[in-house]
Amino acid sequence: FVRTPRPKMEHSLSALLSFTEYMRQRGKTSTSRLLRRGVFLPNPDEQIALGLSGSDRVTRVDRLRSADDMPMALEWSSLPNDILPDPEMVQTSLYDVLRAAGTAPTRAVQRITAVNLIGADARLLNLTDGAAVLRIDRTAYLPTGRPIEFTRGLYRSDIYDFIAELRLDGNA
Repeated sequence: FVRTPRPKMEHSLSALLSFTEYMRQRGKTSTSRLLRRGVFLPNPDEQIALGLSGSDRVTRVDRLRSADDMPMALEWSSLPNDILPDPEMVQTSLYDVLRAAGTAPTRAVQRITAVNLIGADARLLNLTDGAAVLRIDRTAYLPTGRPIEFTRGLYRSDIYDFIAELRLDGNA
């Protein structure tokens, strides 16, 4: 048997879109399974990314993201508590909530790393222990430059291809 590979989704790295918007553009129905949400003291990664002290508060929303009932990604999102005071507001799209409040980010910096899954994360994504995924750490900013979102996501590498368009810098 020759197994035909599953077609991958190409996800542009040059547009700041939510998972929900990205799936909507592709004609897919996105869903989120809430794994945990609440208000917490920030961990060291959140303090650095969001410029917070150890006594500040962050709102966390941890979700399993699916499209057409297929698990696609795990996302752990953290925001300063003054930006998202009530984690119960987030049902599907975090960015829809931020836009409605006038606090949506306008730029983000992402770091992509290949990692191997183990345990519960692998099971949630219907993958085997040791499966390779793409980990994306994103820090998003308001127009003022204030960092307001730190999201760590694990994306299935058997489904996603992340595409970056490069251009010759006109200042070179």
